[in-house]
Amino acid sequence: AWPRLRTWNPSLWTSACGKMALMVPKAVQGLEALVAQGLADYDGVRDVLRETMGTRMLNRKIVMDLLGRLGSSRGMAVILTVLRCLQDEGLELTSYQASAAIGACRRAGQWRRALEVLHDLEGSNVEMNAVAYNAVVSACETCGQWVKGVQILNEMATRSLDADVISYSAAISACEKGGTWQW
Repeated sequence: AWPRLRTWNPSLWTSACGKMALMVPKAVQGLEALVAQGLADYDGVRDVLRETMGTRMLNRKIVMDLLGRLGSSRGMAVILTVLRCLQDEGLELTSYQASAAIGACRRAGQWRRALEVLHDLEGSNVEMNAVAYNAVVSACETCGQWVKGVQILNEMATRSLDADVISYSAAISACEKGGTWQW
């Protein structure tokens, strides 16, 4: 015999989804408050992540959302610390999380921070792919740093990563914004 199923209650589902939807904004708000108070050290960041996200900080989709929302100037101050905390909590970072963090840097106009994220994670044995490098080239393009964008494009070649249409388009756009049509 089949077990008797309880009736489905849509209000419980909505309540659970609502809690999930509020988790990441609360984490971002908490991290930005730490920065504003000058308390954005490793322990403070880890405590905010644990308090607001709990074990869900190991969910890759939620982490992508969190990293994508850290695009404010205050969020940028803790983005590397957030990545380190997530690694220490057991999340195996990939180039996709790196790309989300770099994309947040681009949206905030922080091309130097984008480079820092890329190189810091490479040093942590996170295997970067063309997507992550393209995100850095795009960050350089957004900020008009055509020389750095072209250097990153060349770095891709030295690391045996195949540049694609996105890579070249971002580099060309960076050169255009910088008033340089040749390299």
